[in-house]
Amino acid sequence: MKHSIYELVETGDTLPFDVSLHNVGYVPSHWHNSIEIIFVLRGTLEVTVDNRKRALSEGDVLLINSCHVHEVIGLDPNIIATFLIPDAYVKENIRGLDNAAFDCDSATAGDERRKALDRLRQLLAEMVQLKYKRGEVYELEMQIRMLGVFSILMQQFRTEADSGGINEKYMERLLRIIHYIEEHYREPISLQEIADREYLSVPYLSKFLSENIGLNFQSYVASIRLKNAVEDLLRFEEKPIADIALTHGFPNAKSFYAAFKNRYHMTPNEYRKQYRPGTSDGKAKLSANYLSFNQSSALGIVKQYLQRSQSQQQQQAVQGLETKSASVDAGVSGKPIRHTWKNLITIGKAKEGLHDDVQNQLRMIQKRCPFRYIRFNKEVKK
Repeated sequence: MKHSIYELVETGDTLPFDVSLHNVGYVPSHWHNSIEIIFVLRGTLEVTVDNRKRALSEGDVLLINSCHVHEVIGLDPNIIATFLIPDAYVKENIRGLDNAAFDCDSATAGDERRKALDRLRQLLAEMVQLKYKRGEVYELEMQIRMLGVFSILMQQFRTEADSGGINEKYMERLLRIIHYIEEHYREPISLQEIADREYLSVPYLSKFLSENIGLNFQSYVASIRLKNAVEDLLRFEEKPIADIALTHGFPNAKSFYAAFKNRYHMTPNEYRKQYRPGTSDGKAKLSANYLSFNQSSALGIVKQYLQRSQSQQQQQAVQGLETKSASVDAGVSGKPIRHTWKNLITIGKAKEGLHDDVQNQLRMIQKRCPFRYIRFNKEVKK
């Protein structure tokens, strides 16, 4: 735990969770208070969760529960989709997860979970496609599919919460501190103020945060301020950058520019031009842990995957049809079955047969599916 880093999950956009495409070189040991799902579209990688190594290849899906330390290594050229769902979203939308977690690893799942995994892959692929293609009801479609993902997880992969995450004693304190900073980041908060709240000495608290978050106090507060400022930077295109900086707790525009350039390697103005909503290049925001790449090729893989998935579902449906046979005693004489239903068509009331549009429809049906009789409902007078 000492060498792992707390990762601040940036959802950005208009969604309360993050869906992204990446290729992985090396993602060092880190953790976050979000559920993470890794869906491998191409290549192989090694994921270590709580000191347990897992090898993933094309088509594999792995869920990492919130607050579990993990590391990712790409073993060859790869493309993966990642889904980061903050605890706040889960608590607000999914009931009954207070003392539960998920055991979802397609590499070790049994045959009884194969259909659930196939459906899960399809939903994840659809979310990736929606994220980068967009549409009029993009946010609603994404939310529907994310809830569908959790419906499958709750029914097929739910398990009791384990102790494999970060030490519970430290976790309660750490999340309490993180929550306080997120609530008051616009104010001039200090390490002394939080130390007093937690009944700790300043040196101990400083060491505690560095070891468990991977950043010193001032750097972490700056990262929280920066995360929220970036969202406003894209949401309010006409708002002056200096005003955005002051609104989100930076003492002045200069400190905001310095923190921004250190994190994103460009100025706020350059970032706003490159990543503002509606840009035609379709680039996603930068990621500290994953490598950027040409997304058009990745979306091509997603499209092929969805087509292949639909084809497999059709094959499974055909295979699922059971052919039943019945033995017949050859010594018993019988009569041919009269398929009366083949000669009969039904309309509503008799008087409706006098309408031109109904007669036209009957003529069209007669040409394609010849019938001899018409059945209609008897009108009962009250």
